[in-house]
Amino acid sequence: MLRELIEHFSEVEELPIEIDDIVAKIMDLGFQDEIFLFGADTDPTQVRGAFHQFTYRDGVYADPRLVTHIVYSQRVSLPWQRVICAKELVHIFDPLAAKTDTEEEASLLLDRLVGPLSSEDYGMVDLQAAKDRLALYQALPLLLPHKALTIARDAVQADRATVEQVATWACLPAEFVRLMLSDDWRELNGVLSDL
Repeated sequence: MLRELIEHFSEVEELPIEIDDIVAKIMDLGFQDEIFLFGADTDPTQVRGAFHQFTYRDGVYADPRLVTHIVYSQRVSLPWQRVICAKELVHIFDPLAAKTDTEEEASLLLDRLVGPLSSEDYGMVDLQAAKDRLALYQALPLLLPHKALTIARDAVQADRATVEQVATWACLPAEFVRLMLSDDWRELNGVLSDL
């Protein structure tokens, strides 16, 4: 399902990809009925973004509506806000096992995310934390799609553009652009949307 979303944007050359366009396509594909993004004054060293999903009914006999709320820290740069929002949108496609159901599970996940990922405590929270970190890399092709990345890679290799110029063009943090322009990304990228 995530692959379908990534493929939709793969031929786009004009950047930046707007988060609202990603949201619209997710809803157009029928994965959500409503998606809301909210900026918040959060400490980005503790929480950069959060994802909350629920269903409701407009009436007694109405079909359920699937809603996602995404909160992102406003205390980070615009490129980072975009990465956070795209990453949280990727969680829409997570399997149920990777999602928290209770306040206690959410608290354990937060503890794991702000602490070390590796531990001797194996269980669902480790899976959820690993999936959360993976979602960041799965989101990058939505913000710098294949065709635009190919153009950027050619321009950087021919010294017509720098990594920083591509980062500005895509409105992404330079460290992610640098990763995506690397040879490692070519191998990694094809696997990410299937995880």
